[in-house]
Amino acid sequence: MKQRTLDELAALAREGRGAALDELCRRVRDDVYGLAMRMLGHPADAEDATQEILVKVATRLSAFRSESAFRTWVWTIATRHLARFRVGRRESFVDFSLVEEM
Repeated sequence: MKQRTLDELAALAREGRGAALDELCRRVRDDVYGLAMRMLGHPADAEDATQEILVKVATRLSAFRSESAFRTWVWTIATRHLARFRVGRRESFVDFSLVEEM
């Protein structure tokens, strides 16, 4: 049996086929997690971000217009999400090293 491309799966998922959406998420999950690890450097943060990105992909699938490859569209969502995630984490980081010196 021939394996469907991501673009074919995306078209089927947009038609409401849950199995196609499951397969899409399964096939891009590792790549998204790898990107998240490179950008965030923490496994727990990367896992959280990966789940959030896959939810965005699933809920915004109707916005995918096939003007680019599905993987490119996912990568764009992922990089934008991860950039915001990093900024949010940096703003909430508290450095207690100065307190220890007192």
